[in-house]
Amino acid sequence: MLQSPQAPATPAPPSPPQAAPIPSGATFFPGSQPFITFRVPRTAEEVAILRAQRNELSNQIENVRGRRSSLARAYERADGASKDGLERQLRILDQRLTQMEVDLAESGRALTNSPALNTSTGVPFQFFSLGPGQMTAVSIIFVLFVLGPLAGSFGRLIWRRSSKPSTPPGWNEAWRVF
Repeated sequence: MLQSPQAPATPAPPSPPQAAPIPSGATFFPGSQPFITFRVPRTAEEVAILRAQRNELSNQIENVRGRRSSLARAYERADGASKDGLERQLRILDQRLTQMEVDLAESGRALTNSPALNTSTGVPFQFFSLGPGQMTAVSIIFVLFVLGPLAGSFGRLIWRRSSKPSTPPGWNEAWRVF
């Protein structure tokens, strides 16, 4: 039996992406919507990832502020049609800055509410962003060059006190009479 060729089935159109739910209690600036929804980190790794995201977001905010500052200076010197274009760019940068500040605040709330920071298994304190090997090196140098000389001079002081001849008993009382 011969079968007639069948036309390939057309795939269903993809459904539009769903908007992320806005967390309860979140406040946003007028006209702003959450750009990124931050989950509350549960583990130390998630805390580190969120901190890296916050760091990148802060860097981007500084970059946009610098661009806005240079545009504002150009706006002050401009006139006519170029001033209108610069004004539109300034409005766009202001909206972007507002949105990034909202995202930074949202990530801060997520980080603050993290149970991983409230336990002993949280992210350890990093002193001046030094790694564990660097902290070990700093500790060794501190012991050798600060505590070592202090211990040596304290030892010499004890040695000198023990090698001095002791005064005979009653010696100090005899001089008090005069």
